Amino acid sequence: MKKSILFLLVAIFSLPAWSDGVTIDGIYYHRGYQGGTSYNYYEVQSVDENLTDAVILEEVNKMPVIKILSGAFSGHANLKTVSMPNSITSIEYGAFENCTNLQSITMSNSISRIERNTFEGCTSLQSVTIPNTVDQIGWLAFYNCTSLQSISIPGSVEWIYEFAFSGCSNLREVIFDYSENIIKIQKWRERLWELSQSPKAGNKQMFGKTL
Repeated sequence: MKKSILFLLVAIFSLPAWSDGVTIDGIYYHRGYQGGTSYNYYEVQSVDENLTDAVILEEVNKMPVIKILSGAFSGHANLKTVSMPNSITSIEYGAFENCTNLQSITMSNSISRIERNTFEGCTSLQSVTIPNTVDQIGWLAFYNCTSLQSISIPGSVEWIYEFAFSGCSNLREVIFDYSENIIKIQKWRERLWELSQSPKAGNKQMFGKTL
């Protein structure tokens, strides 16, 4: 009897960490966990290296998927498109770093910031529409996105940090929703882009004015 109880206890406490995780269509979701407590939500932790088109689920096991962890998609050269639901409220830093074939991404309308290095080195990304819930674009967020030609920034954005668009040598168009925050952006315009290195940059025009 004692041996049976001991065996049961060993089995329970030896359960692997992935017992709270599940892979669906090439995306590995793990239940939120911190300090010994499991939470009623899931996070995107990693993806299959052969995945080309990622569609992130809104729910897993009737719990919302709310976060993409740091480096979850990083370095996946086969990835071409990403679609995320509005249940996603957080994309951690470097989540899509060096996805060199990523061409398009549909972001959640529930995120409040684009963290540092999120899309760094996504050299095939051509255009980006930032949700109107975002108020910050982090350091090196789009660094070296050499195919990026157009980006749409909502009026909700208050801060664009250093080198956010540095190395975007083909960036031609920045569409910005006019708002009171434009003053803050103009004061920090050197943080918006560093196109002086590019002979194609021309006048560095935005909002119809030369910066």
